[in-house]
Amino acid sequence: MIEYEPGELEAIDKAYEIIEARCTEAGVNLSSRQRELLGWCFAGALKLGGIHELMRYAAEVKIQGKTKWVSAGYASTVEMEVMK
Repeated sequence: MIEYEPGELEAIDKAYEIIEARCTEAGVNLSSRQRELLGWCFAGALKLGGIHELMRYAAEVKIQGKTKWVSAGYASTVEMEVMK
């Protein structure tokens, strides 16, 4: 289990708020599994660059929109982001 200092916990809460707002803006729902994976990303950002890096990550990470599967060639499909 990772132990955080109080300032880091506040920063993590703020980072989740930023990501959730950006997902809402992009029209994407943030699942519980995605929140869990984000927690690991946040831990890495904190370890690499502290709170400043965590805030940068939350503000700049790419938010993938809705995706769909499309044919690609004769016998394969690929997942592509739906462009508006």
